Amino acid sequence: MDRKGTIRIIYSISIIILSFLFMNTPIVAEATTNTVKDAAEVCFKQGDAYRKAGDYRKAINEYDKCVKIDPKDSESYTNRGASYIELGDLKQAIKDLDKAIEINQKSTDAYYNRGIAYFNLGDYNRAIKDYDRAIKLNPKDSNAYTNRGNAYFGLNNQKRAINDYDKAIEINPENAQAYNNRGNAYGALGARDQAINDIKTAARLGLKKAQDFLRQYKIAW
Repeated sequence: MDRKGTIRIIYSISIIILSFLFMNTPIVAEATTNTVKDAAEVCFKQGDAYRKAGDYRKAINEYDKCVKIDPKDSESYTNRGASYIELGDLKQAIKDLDKAIEINQKSTDAYYNRGIAYFNLGDYNRAIKDYDRAIKLNPKDSNAYTNRGNAYFGLNNQKRAINDYDKAIEINPENAQAYNNRGNAYGALGARDQAINDIKTAARLGLKKAQDFLRQYKIAW
């Protein structure tokens, strides 16, 4: 649910309840609620700005403020968890993402990011379960299929990995990472021509590591 929509619903209910108790309090309640809403929005947007700039420590500080203002703010827990992933603090990331999911069991981003954390810990089975949930909530998420394919690759299940990369590419034909990773999966199966073709496609789509690989082996794309 949209952050502003969520706050409006809480605000409306608060006013209705308080109006039954004190005839003159809705104005006070409105001012207080608007102040809380504004403060939460400011720190959330500032946290996102720091996160996009790569300053994850400052982003975390802002999300800390958000969850103090609203302990039920699933999105702030999700984004703080994503920031901890970037810093390599995977256990803390999982704690935040667990909390985000506890609050909102339909948070696609929380499942997606927790899948990344589990993958980075080498827990591929848990990563797959989280990507399963993310895909169920959003079947058109090309990146979720790519990442689940990576987890299957980690388990040496190349055929399942290729199936997921196929789906990722079907959803987004410009998903360079999916082409590159499918090429790696084909390579692991000994299908050299298919592997090279996929890596060439990834290179043409602008993926630098695919370009570097082909340059290393003097293969034109």
